[in-house]
Amino acid sequence: MCFFGGKFLHMPLNMEIVQLIGEIKNYQGRLAVYETEFPNVFHKMKYTMRSRHIKCFIDMYQGMNLSNVRLKKLIEQDQFPQNMREEEITCYHDAFALIYDQHEMLPINVSTILEIHFQLFKYATSDSGTFRQQNIICHGFSNESVPISQHYTLPASDVPIALENLCVEYNQTLSNPKIDSLLPIINFIFHFTCIVPFDKGTGRVVRLLLSFLLLKAKHSVVHYISLDSIIKKFEIPYYEALYKSSANWFSQEYNLIFIVECLLRIIHAGYEELQINLIEYSIGRKKNIQLRDCILQQEGAFSKEDIRRLFPTASESTLQRTFQGLQAEKKVKLMSKGRSAKWMILS
Repeated sequence: MCFFGGKFLHMPLNMEIVQLIGEIKNYQGRLAVYETEFPNVFHKMKYTMRSRHIKCFIDMYQGMNLSNVRLKKLIEQDQFPQNMREEEITCYHDAFALIYDQHEMLPINVSTILEIHFQLFKYATSDSGTFRQQNIICHGFSNESVPISQHYTLPASDVPIALENLCVEYNQTLSNPKIDSLLPIINFIFHFTCIVPFDKGTGRVVRLLLSFLLLKAKHSVVHYISLDSIIKKFEIPYYEALYKSSANWFSQEYNLIFIVECLLRIIHAGYEELQINLIEYSIGRKKNIQLRDCILQQEGAFSKEDIRRLFPTASESTLQRTFQGLQAEKKVKLMSKGRSAKWMILS
């Protein structure tokens, strides 16, 4: 089976797809500039998003209730998982960390795919990191790539060589400067899903692979947003598009357009979400600067209540954090304690 042949190379692209690719590339270029100009901001965003990624994974599966304290201990590997749910969370974090921390060094090949699957299910099954051994008949695709309408896939014995060919063809296609990386990424994800390489967990591997391929293609947006949560929002149109595109896949009579347009919308939504977050961060940062200036302009002794009257939009936590910061910088001094505590500016 050829994965990047005529079906891919001669795929008819409508104006909507062309526009989505153009806007995504524009977002990608602007993000690269922002990362260069404000490295500290994006380093902090990347760090804080790690725990949010795991929380989004937990939210996607019912019954995974976990306190922030317990989650932190699991992530930092201070404690071993105590039950099946905690094992799933720990495994997802390990697979996530593998991709996000080592994506530059990891090659796009079968060994990497098997390692991702192993990390995801190393506590759950002895089959982790191995391809399916049984032939299956898929019935379309639903959540976790579960079949819903008659659809034949490859025999189990053909899965290893099919994925080997998929990786080789993908890497060769990326070397063509005339082809934007977004289209090969989506084509790879589509065929990987249709092959159904694993008895368990193909859907989870697909989502991590999408992040991995985007990171390899310099789409660092996935560091700062949760792609899982965006895919969850697009869940119904995603599986509808996959169902339409995968019809007659086994006989190579499929239509890529549906899944291409849907995944482009998901990636585009990720960039839009980051843009909104950056705007909110910028507004919040300006307010913090204004609050600091307001405090430092005071003459004589003053209280927090005086500042609150001058800056009514500031929350109590923001006021507290700003005063603590200025005190640590030795720019203000606490003169008296209590409800009417007084402060003074240090010259």
